[in-house]
Amino acid sequence: CGRRGPSTCRAYPAMPDAETAGGVAAPAAGDGRLFWTLERRRCESNFVYLAENYIRLKSKDQIGFPTLKFNPVQAHLWAKMQAQWKRDGWVRQVWGKARQLGVTTFGRAVSFHQTAFKPNRTAFVANYDEKNSYELFDTHDVAYLNALPEPLKPRVSHQAKNRIVFPSRNSKIVVGHAMNMNVGASQMNHIVHLTEVARYRDAAQVQASLFPSISSARGADCSIVMVESTSHYGGEWFKSFAEAAMRGETEYEFSFLNWTMNPAYALPVPRGFAP
Repeated sequence: CGRRGPSTCRAYPAMPDAETAGGVAAPAAGDGRLFWTLERRRCESNFVYLAENYIRLKSKDQIGFPTLKFNPVQAHLWAKMQAQWKRDGWVRQVWGKARQLGVTTFGRAVSFHQTAFKPNRTAFVANYDEKNSYELFDTHDVAYLNALPEPLKPRVSHQAKNRIVFPSRNSKIVVGHAMNMNVGASQMNHIVHLTEVARYRDAAQVQASLFPSISSARGADCSIVMVESTSHYGGEWFKSFAEAAMRGETEYEFSFLNWTMNPAYALPVPRGFAP
């Protein structure tokens, strides 16, 4: 599991049984196989259903591993992606964000759904350095997989610090990092998620290496690219990339995700308050 092997796998939440899985009603006695077959099909076709019932993650708001109920920012991003897919046939998104909005968590959930529950896809994720890329993979993708109920888990043929392979789906998740100047160049990438891009040491070189490997598939089985970052001094490539999208000069669609979109960043005005 992750970098350290199964015997030292990080402690993630125990697999929920049929009675507790995501709050979904338990199957009647003898109906378990049919129940999980229907659940698997629903998860394959409905990302929101999978997220809200079976993708589990650490939360700032409660102790434990609740399922991923979309906050306003995540709901906004999903609506933008759906609208672009319907309009253009694929997804090309670039997001400038405030901190702690759940944007990276959302991107990892999209990638996990596209590979663990859909066939013939390679998903690629990169952070600004090796340590943070592997940590992101371990705390999100690996955690999502470990928390699935056993009947929903796809078969895994290979799991290491930098990849998970789902042989029954002919899909996989591959982890890279921006310190590798040949990042992502050796494979066709159908789902790409680049996070904290403003911190990349040489984002232009990453673009030159990675972007030619991105699938141009459109339609029901389309390619998806998510490029996102908080602001960072020296992040000129991300600034230029985002501004080009804002001007409509590329196929990418820009969204600015500011702190006011997160209700947790607001407090009620005290009674009697006077400015």
